[in-house]
Amino acid sequence: LDNVTSDFPTSGLAMEQGKILNFREEITRPPGSGWLGLRAGLDLQTGSYTILYEFLSALDRSAPISSTGLYAEPTVRLGPLDLTPGLRLNGFSIDGIGGLSTVDPRISAKLEIGPTTLAGGIGLYSQRPDYRELFDDQSSGLVAERATHSSMGITQRLSPAITAGITGYYHWLQDQVVGREDVFRFDDTSTARPRDLNPFANEGTGRIYGVESQLRVDNEKTIGWLAATFGHSTRVQRIGDEPIPAEYDQPVILTAIASQGLPRKWRVGSRARYASGPPMTDIDNVVFNIDDNEWVPIEGAFRGERLDPFIAVDIRVDKRWEFPNWELMTYLEVQNATNRANVEIPNWSEDFTDYNPITGLPILPALGLRGAW
Repeated sequence: LDNVTSDFPTSGLAMEQGKILNFREEITRPPGSGWLGLRAGLDLQTGSYTILYEFLSALDRSAPISSTGLYAEPTVRLGPLDLTPGLRLNGFSIDGIGGLSTVDPRISAKLEIGPTTLAGGIGLYSQRPDYRELFDDQSSGLVAERATHSSMGITQRLSPAITAGITGYYHWLQDQVVGREDVFRFDDTSTARPRDLNPFANEGTGRIYGVESQLRVDNEKTIGWLAATFGHSTRVQRIGDEPIPAEYDQPVILTAIASQGLPRKWRVGSRARYASGPPMTDIDNVVFNIDDNEWVPIEGAFRGERLDPFIAVDIRVDKRWEFPNWELMTYLEVQNATNRANVEIPNWSEDFTDYNPITGLPILPALGLRGAW
């Protein structure tokens, strides 16, 4: 950023530790043959949180924390229509820092007309900023991050064993915390995200939109599932900035799963996955800094390129033995059966002339036994 310099050390002790007790109590009553159902509950959290980051202006703080959440979702059944309004109230506080409160209204509906089901909803969802953001002395005035989620879909039963569906969704992110969070990255690669060293602020916004479709086959012996998601996710880091792809934006995700039962309690199955590579910032050029005796990369457009697509095929074979009071299963799983080197983190040589990305696990077979009583 313009006129921003950093005096943060690049190494040091980093630690976050929470001693937190969680409690939840929930009551549910499905509509059944009646006209009114209910889902309501209480979430409680209490304890303490400690954070230490020597490289972040010696951030060292510990404080008691507490939060309370109340929610209720009654379901009104009007013939083939289920209408579910909802409301969640949240309160969160850190001793010596302050508190946050949110009110999140929501509503969803489901209409069943023979083999066709229509469903949709819209609602507000909130979450507190991370502890490291709230504990920072420069983070006064942070509020909860918010997101408005909406979706609409249709599911069609084509036969007793086959269903198909498609759903469109749109999410609007507001009050996202941006700023000094960008120094919390331990691989120290400036190609991963922008170096925003300004104080934390609720200036980030975002859009997530797309379409999900699936075809499912499910009977006594055969399970099959084809799913495809086409979408996009963008972020605006600061007010006035241009939208950029989100860190994990993947426009195309395809999944195919098949499992077939065989005689004598054998079963074989496979899963194939494809996903567009997430955004990355490429290196356009490099210069040598004589004063510091190091190579300095010249980056291209921020998140202007993408990693290679993720492709993986997994295979499983299992066999069951049934006994009077228990069951034994032995199985063989082969993950990444094609031994594809899927890129996880971009990486370059010391002089940035050779691209040597860090890849995931190679082909990984696993043989196991499982007993159930």
